[in-house]
Amino acid sequence: MADRRFARREVLLTGLAAATLPSATLAQAQPDLAFLAVGDWGRRGSQDQRPVAAQMAKTARALGSEFTTTVGDNFYEDGVQSVSDSHWRQSFLDVYDPSDLEVWYPTLGNHDYHGAPDAQVAFTRVDIRWRLPARYHRHRVTTSKRAKVDLFMIDTSPIADVRYRPKSPDIAIQKAWLKSELAASDADWKLVFGHHTVVSSGGSGRVYPDLSGWLVPLLKQHGVQAYICGHDHHLEHLVHEGMTYIITGGGSQGDPLKARKHPGFKAGWGVAGFTAFKITGDTLTVDFIAKAGQTLGSARVPKAALIPA
Repeated sequence: MADRRFARREVLLTGLAAATLPSATLAQAQPDLAFLAVGDWGRRGSQDQRPVAAQMAKTARALGSEFTTTVGDNFYEDGVQSVSDSHWRQSFLDVYDPSDLEVWYPTLGNHDYHGAPDAQVAFTRVDIRWRLPARYHRHRVTTSKRAKVDLFMIDTSPIADVRYRPKSPDIAIQKAWLKSELAASDADWKLVFGHHTVVSSGGSGRVYPDLSGWLVPLLKQHGVQAYICGHDHHLEHLVHEGMTYIITGGGSQGDPLKARKHPGFKAGWGVAGFTAFKITGDTLTVDFIAKAGQTLGSARVPKAALIPA
């Protein structure tokens, strides 16, 4: 779209191989960069997928969102089998408005591993909207103030859960890749996106020590401002041991949070919805937006990576 700021931004693709606020208010805010994140979403338009998708398009239009990131479980229940799978049209092409949601940077989730995850990589060559060059990948974008933002999209399923390792034999390579990419990054903002939770107040109570034991030290060592994930079907903001965690797994349904929250809990909602990210100067603001359009709350993340206790 010729009038999008995205067309004026420099985008580097690398990889292995609210109620919605009124337009006038958003225009006054003028974020340096805006984008959306959604997880656990592809249900052939059923459950709450279509209402969430409609609100995503409205919010993207109002904010001038430049792209959408996914945090996995792109296709329920069993992923896709090929680039011609009917899921592509029923869960993606016919659900999300291409005029407002025109660029997607996906990650893979455990349900994507139930199918053929490499078919989602291959779809990058079929549809220009879908930009998944490898199972894990990095994108660089620059804000309107020329700040550099690196998005690290990692493949958590084979690391978190031994059941998926036969389909992904290169765990050691991925770990070395992320370590090297984080160390080499000169970005002002470093954001890591994956599917599985590290900390959560979700009802499942699932923990993944193989993931957290490897990932969390890297996040802290290399000044990552936030880890963004899904897997649990709710919206949540946590700060644990100085690290910010954003859960945005409400792309097609909302599940209740536990009565006893995680110690790092800041705010959370067991509803279907998505998140809107806005970078302005030295602050990242994350708005948690429900399927009906209301902004449930916001998290503010400073550029200084670790938040004091």
